[in-house]
Amino acid sequence: IFSSCGKYEEGPDFSLRTKKARLSGTWINESTSIYQQEATEEGEEENTDTWMKETLDSISQQRYIFTKDGEGSLFLPDYSIDTLSMVEFENEFDIEWKLSADKTELLYRAKLGNSDWQAWESNTILKLTNSELWLLKDSHISGVQIEHKYVKE
Repeated sequence: IFSSCGKYEEGPDFSLRTKKARLSGTWINESTSIYQQEATEEGEEENTDTWMKETLDSISQQRYIFTKDGEGSLFLPDYSIDTLSMVEFENEFDIEWKLSADKTELLYRAKLGNSDWQAWESNTILKLTNSELWLLKDSHISGVQIEHKYVKE
């Protein structure tokens, strides 16, 4: 039997399943929260508010599938343009994933259509149980973080 001690801010404190085993499966976005520090330049807050609404609308139904071999897929319904890079892509695409050396971060990269693999993205793991996954990620806008809460299908 393998055991694992608590490593994440929101838990669990103890699990008999490895982190990789807990992560494997299909995860559906249950909620997304965006946290913003105070705007520093005039007009920045309005632009950030617009970006936040568009981002929440586009990712509210996303779904990840992580397999134990470090592969998987990401499904984004009703979302055909990556607002960060303005690249068009299908709603579902292949991903590769791995845990950081200290297992506190989930790293993944996507293959958009027939293009090359994108750069690795890092997400801090706040909670990883058999049925819940909470991730925190810095956005491309300074001072803005995105927290995703997923439930296992």
